[in-house]
Amino acid sequence: MVCADDFAFIHLPKTGGSFVQHHLLEVFPDAIHDPANRHGTRAELPRKHRRPQVVGCLRNPFDWYVSHYEFHWWRRYPQDFPGIISHRHWPQLGFADFVRLAGAPGAVFAANARGRREPRGIGAMTVAMVTWFGADPERFFTAKATLDGFQEQLAGVHFLHTDRLSNDLAEFLLARGVAEEKVEQIRGAAPLRPPNPTPHDRRHRDWRRYYTPALLLHVRCLDRWIFDTFPEFDA
Repeated sequence: MVCADDFAFIHLPKTGGSFVQHHLLEVFPDAIHDPANRHGTRAELPRKHRRPQVVGCLRNPFDWYVSHYEFHWWRRYPQDFPGIISHRHWPQLGFADFVRLAGAPGAVFAANARGRREPRGIGAMTVAMVTWFGADPERFFTAKATLDGFQEQLAGVHFLHTDRLSNDLAEFLLARGVAEEKVEQIRGAAPLRPPNPTPHDRRHRDWRRYYTPALLLHVRCLDRWIFDTFPEFDA
């Protein structure tokens, strides 16, 4: 996370947050940033930074699952993915196996490491968004989960879209009075990818090539509240 005077940036994994953090720290060198907690949640913000604008990145859920799968965190840290080692195809999980496991009870990707007990029938990205950006995640996870409850948790968060990240970040900074010359450098900046201990090439840049119609529907159902709230991602 990055805490400036009037906003706090929360980095949900696999959404392009490394790019945003890098450029925010160049523009605001005095901002509070703890490298040891670069993926800190809204609930973990220092008390004095809980009132300002909260900013985060939002990625197309279909692409988010592909990015998680291809990064192979699940293979290096299977303890963060309950039930994955007992899967019949472990450790050679195909993408469909991985996505369907993510929607099973108890499988919450990185969110599970924070002790979340997600409602049944809700996708891993939905759980992660509430975990990282929710105003009161505990209330969401202990009450009957609904679309209204999901949207209430995210109310007031300003989202930068991963597929247009440099432009969205530039516009956000311009609105805060950052000099045009600094903003233009961000518009033309190349993507910044975090180091991967087991580097590999993503097979396809287009997420659509990973999905069958049935798997698209599966994700659409599990993460329905994201698609209902952000219809631009709906397939």
